[in-house]
Amino acid sequence: MAGCLGDSGVGKTSFIQRFCRDNFKETFAATVGVDLQVKMMKIENQIIALQLWDTVRRNLLSTIVSD
Repeated sequence: MAGCLGDSGVGKTSFIQRFCRDNFKETFAATVGVDLQVKMMKIENQIIALQLWDTVRRNLLSTIVSD
């Protein structure tokens, strides 16, 4: 799991969409709550699922990780 945290309008959603879907749009609607994308990757002959969380709340990731 990885989180993408930062100020509003800096490109978190664009970065995640480009990485996970090989798709780029210059504009997105503001993220409300949390958006989750999964990228399947092969590392050292193993398939892994990387979860990328796009959130507007800076403290949400620490809440998820601490549970």
